[in-house]
Amino acid sequence: AITQMYPLHDVSTKKWLSTHWVKNVRVFDFVAIDSLRNYFGEKIAFLLAFTQYLHFFMMIPAGVGMLVWLALHAGLIGSHVAYILMTWVILVWASCVVALWQRRQATLSYFWDMDRYDDTTHCNQRPEYFGVPRKSPITGKDEVYYPYKLRVARQVVCSVVTLIVVYFQLYLVGQYIELDSFVRVNFPTFTVVLSVVQGIGTAVTSSFFQLLLVALSRFSNHETEENHDLFLTWRLFIFEFLNNFSLLGYYAFWQQDFRFLVHKLTGLLLTRQLVATMNEGFLPYLLERFKMYQQAERFWQAKKTDESLRYTVIEQTSKLRTFPSVHKYYLDRVMSFAYVSLFGAVFLPGPLLGSLSIRLADWSCSFGLVHVFQKPTAAQANSIGPWQSIMYFVVVLSVISNIMLLYISLPAEMFIHAMPSIYVLKAFGFSTDLGALEHMVISEHIAFAALILLIVIVMWHTPPGAVWQAKARDQYLLQQAQRLAWSMWFTKDQHSSSSSAPAPGVQLGTEATEGVVPPASKVPKWLLESQELRLSAEAEAKEVLRSRAKAEKLREAHLHEEENLITPPSAEALESTQPPTQLEAD
Repeated sequence: AITQMYPLHDVSTKKWLSTHWVKNVRVFDFVAIDSLRNYFGEKIAFLLAFTQYLHFFMMIPAGVGMLVWLALHAGLIGSHVAYILMTWVILVWASCVVALWQRRQATLSYFWDMDRYDDTTHCNQRPEYFGVPRKSPITGKDEVYYPYKLRVARQVVCSVVTLIVVYFQLYLVGQYIELDSFVRVNFPTFTVVLSVVQGIGTAVTSSFFQLLLVALSRFSNHETEENHDLFLTWRLFIFEFLNNFSLLGYYAFWQQDFRFLVHKLTGLLLTRQLVATMNEGFLPYLLERFKMYQQAERFWQAKKTDESLRYTVIEQTSKLRTFPSVHKYYLDRVMSFAYVSLFGAVFLPGPLLGSLSIRLADWSCSFGLVHVFQKPTAAQANSIGPWQSIMYFVVVLSVISNIMLLYISLPAEMFIHAMPSIYVLKAFGFSTDLGALEHMVISEHIAFAALILLIVIVMWHTPPGAVWQAKARDQYLLQQAQRLAWSMWFTKDQHSSSSSAPAPGVQLGTEATEGVVPPASKVPKWLLESQELRLSAEAEAKEVLRSRAKAEKLREAHLHEEENLITPPSAEALESTQPPTQLEAD
């Protein structure tokens, strides 16, 4: 009996990946992405491409932040000017990152032949979906049915558990705040150490929440993969967001203690990623090496044939852990992006730490794929899924967060002149005699409108021009192939339809059937990709049927006339009964 099934690594490819990828992680290498896609599949390749893309673009705010930080410490600019400059850089950068990734995603999807990929598995029932087997009252096919009332009951249970977990999260935040107050009063030199300890606690609770949410998603018994992924993705993000940013939001917007906020950001950014790297890469690898060391005597002392050596490789692979869900890795990248987008203006070295965090996560993922986990089964995908919408949601939150931080940190007069609202109101002739709070609200709306316009401009030609031209060329070649296939099918069908001699005036060559197409049901499905071409094929197919009916009647009349020895009709009479040409039909 089959107890386990898993793919094996190719030995030469694994060695090449270990040398050129794990030991030398490149910043932004498209060739490496294509090679990884050929080996791991599109689903893993999109994760790796998104990681490299985010790391590359994270260098922009990292470089600007370090320049502003150096200028600030050199006395060239003031702290208020630095905050204002960095805020608008972060907002523009975050919007461009999300929009440009959508263009990059469309390009990869096309060149990987995933632009027309229809993931029908997301619309079908999940293998884990359980219920009562029955005949579908709509299609008549066998299906698994789960009563609606029981499904609602499961959703209610999941909602109650979710509220309990949220309460537990807020309780932990309250305990962290009390511990911070105690340490700051009695042991002020240990605030950084406390931030590191809280970062470790945040990573541990994050792992617990992820396991709980996966269990809740299974308990909810979603029927389709689409609903399951949507439920799991958004709940993972919301829980992780509360776990990481509740404490930071308290110190930023309630206590307004930016000095202590910087300590918390440093501890959380570094500690969280280091703990994740140890958990995902180093610890499993060290445990595996220890097991191999214990079995070294059994593996190397005895002489083994090639067949037994192959069995040893399979046995070793079976003891490795399976590759976890890609949701966990997407969550780490998105949270690093959220750290920089929300608090990068207040903490100037934050973008640099975020870039290093993503680089470390990229290395950890590559190390796990090659050395720690079993080779994941290749799966198709044409995008990063719901994480694209979450990225846009983070951009919206960054607008609100950064403008509110400016409102808190700057004097009222300076804040008003730093906001675009005063200039827009002057341009349209409105009164600018408003308070700082009113200017903050107006500026947030103006920033939303400006960023939406920026995203539309960046995404105006999505996919890019080269991909659009290649798609147009493919469409043209597809139409030519369809016409050729239809013409060949019609000619073959006419030759094999009857062994009797055709009626006079009816030709069976390609010249007589040029532009005539068969019914759409006779054409292979891969030739009918476009809806417009399908409609055109059906319209032309009706014309073919009418022409065939006329030709059949003419042939029967010709045979009847030969049986009765009747003189054949004249050429003019036959000409009037011939089927219309394509030009006349049009």
